[in-house]
Amino acid sequence: MFAIDQINPSCQLSKLPPQHVKTFVLSRWGWPAVTLALTSLYLVAAVLELEDFPAAVKVQKDAGLKPPSLWAAGTMAV
Repeated sequence: MFAIDQINPSCQLSKLPPQHVKTFVLSRWGWPAVTLALTSLYLVAAVLELEDFPAAVKVQKDAGLKPPSLWAAGTMAV
């Protein structure tokens, strides 16, 4: 594997986020927007599992969890 500085020696990676990212995250609406973006996948998955509960039970059964219906309801609740 190549390190980034071997590909382009003039490229230096900063350990701090860019200033515009920091400014956005610390803004009034930035933190809620970032939080929603990071959790939206889980929220959408829970809604989709509610719409098709038998499929959610099948996923838990395929994972070997018993009782699968209880685990499916638990994953939706969390």
